[in-house]
Amino acid sequence: MKNPAVYLIGAGPGDPWLITLAGLRHLSEADVVLYDHLVTPRVLRHARRGAERIDVGRAAPSQAEQEAICYLLVEKAREDKVVARLKWGDPFLFDRGGEEALFLHEHQVPFEVVPGVPAAIGVPAYAGIPLTYPEAGDTVTFVRGYEGESPRPPRVDWASLARIGGTVVCYAGARQASGILDAMRAAGWPGDEAGCIVYDGCLPEQETHQGTLDEIAKLVEQPAYRRPAIMVVGRVSRLREHLRWFDARPLFGRRIVVT
Repeated sequence: MKNPAVYLIGAGPGDPWLITLAGLRHLSEADVVLYDHLVTPRVLRHARRGAERIDVGRAAPSQAEQEAICYLLVEKAREDKVVARLKWGDPFLFDRGGEEALFLHEHQVPFEVVPGVPAAIGVPAYAGIPLTYPEAGDTVTFVRGYEGESPRPPRVDWASLARIGGTVVCYAGARQASGILDAMRAAGWPGDEAGCIVYDGCLPEQETHQGTLDEIAKLVEQPAYRRPAIMVVGRVSRLREHLRWFDARPLFGRRIVVT
């Protein structure tokens, strides 16, 4: 078995240019590529010709699906193949990369972890929101909300977060944004607190909505906005008015056809 046999690679949150040089190198040398469906197809172009490509589905698989992925990693490694496991965002932040690494360790399969740009960092940056700013955001809290796609909000002490202040970045599943906002306001977050919700972050289709928690809560009740998103809550979100750059470019959102 080659050493390492498996590379757990963070592909970043959307824009194919956000994958690291180390990630590209290991991807281009791999015999087998296992990738989440959220990984942009343009990243896969860097896989070497002839490499086996396996779509393992959603980024938040069920436990049974996750076990199947883990066994597949071991199986391919034991065939003496170099495996690139491409993961959306970062393998060790709100992902199952830790489980996969532990499974590989328990089965004596050598591996390496290649960090990636987490969605919680990259998406706010592409929306023009610095997560920290003097006297506006001195703490940052990341909250997980995807797993299971339950409409119930994550089990978080929202009241403690309200007392801490700072910035909260939440991965909100398609059915969860409304419940998260209700839980925050019920725990003491004021309805006029500044916030922002971003859909399809770091992609040409990126859609960003800025407002108060009350305003965003009304927005996410509409069927068109019941889809996965990244939410940023805190005073730093107001800086988007001055710092937006990605969706302020002249050709943003336009499809150019060359004939």
